[in-house]
Amino acid sequence: MNLDRRVARVVLGKPGSVGRVFELINMVFNFKKTLTPEVNPGTLKLYNLSPTTRRSIHEFETVCAVQVGYADLGLTEIFKGYVVSVSSPREGPNLVTTLELRDGYQEVMAARFAKSYDKNVNLKTIVTDVVKSLNLPLSVSTQLTDVADKKFGRGWSFNGTSRDALTELSKFAGVAWSVQSGQVKILKVGQVDRTSAVVLSPITGLLGRPVRLSEDDTTGAVKKRKLGWKLMTLLMPMIEPGNSVTVQSDEVVGTFKVLTVEHNGELLGKDWTSTIEVGEI
Repeated sequence: MNLDRRVARVVLGKPGSVGRVFELINMVFNFKKTLTPEVNPGTLKLYNLSPTTRRSIHEFETVCAVQVGYADLGLTEIFKGYVVSVSSPREGPNLVTTLELRDGYQEVMAARFAKSYDKNVNLKTIVTDVVKSLNLPLSVSTQLTDVADKKFGRGWSFNGTSRDALTELSKFAGVAWSVQSGQVKILKVGQVDRTSAVVLSPITGLLGRPVRLSEDDTTGAVKKRKLGWKLMTLLMPMIEPGNSVTVQSDEVVGTFKVLTVEHNGELLGKDWTSTIEVGEI
């Protein structure tokens, strides 16, 4: 298997449309993903697009899907989000179109929820209704059955943004929610989603030595973990927060939960890596 032959594709279009496919000479990207309710940000640079294509990219009305990978393995969607800003400065001989992207931005930022429920309503009913108001698919861990059955003895009512409603419900249930690739993901602390563990070893693309994370130098979800590690690998576009990974190195052996991942790449450059923070399951 050859991990040196990189491939990439970008699809641009209006939400719900097929979109236009671009096979690129070069592109530069940075995508950050976490398990927090904040929408995941991304930056994508495209070189020398035609004037017609540049004019067709409208802020908040264009969705950009980025697919990357290796010739021997094919393409995997690494990020999909709304274009929230676009600019095309000239860098030397190149006209570089820079797109700032946000995963699920329109749905998460705009949706509102207002409803009252009677006594003993269960959590699953309310969460399902709130997610419907976001107009995004829901991915719930198979291990959340006991959480979904929790009841509000006095009933529950809310009037505000859907994201605030989901955050309030998550605190009550002891879970975390986020949006990953346009899908709402809800997980218990310390539990992973349904995907099988990706093996990270020097043979499969692990680079350098894992770095130990402690409460003094990490924030957010990572800070609460008993043990954490920062890993760098060759670009792993399939990995997102909530996944499980199995690490096999001289320093670390075990299966962990992905807490954050940052993908960086340049199709014709040196950078083509994923930086992953993991914690114990």
